[in-house]
Amino acid sequence: MNGTINNTNVEYSAIEITSGELNLNNVNISSARHAVRIDGAVIAEVNGGEYTLIPSNGVTQHAFNISGNANVTINGGKFVGAADQTYGIINDGTLTINDIEISADHGVVSNSGTLKINGGKFTQNGNLVQTSSLIYTTAGTATINGGEFIFNKEGKLDSGLP
Repeated sequence: MNGTINNTNVEYSAIEITSGELNLNNVNISSARHAVRIDGAVIAEVNGGEYTLIPSNGVTQHAFNISGNANVTINGGKFVGAADQTYGIINDGTLTINDIEISADHGVVSNSGTLKINGGKFTQNGNLVQTSSLIYTTAGTATINGGEFIFNKEGKLDSGLP
């Protein structure tokens, strides 16, 4: 699949797959929900493209949301998380990242599966009340082979009080 998708509906992911195979080649997605949700016995390969979240209040958003028995390889591409939302990529499957560029305000990659990073640029731009992280692993394994990791958190705590 290649082309452009613009999803402004917060109820649905731009692409969602629960079984089979998915190949994305230079696809550009803007989404008010997940750009791509992969859940289940799926083998997916992503080659380039741009995956951008449209800021939406009251919904969980990830450029990629990977769970279940999914096995995903991402080769290049640009991923942009929404301001003040959750992680750019969340992984609860098997994910190999090869030389991507990703930025997000809360957290960049959250992992509770098997994660392998081979280069790329990972930027965390958060200035949120909650803690923020570049790579957050709660379970599973993470292997990092090179890359550039930039943490731009302003360090301010906004209580909402004057």
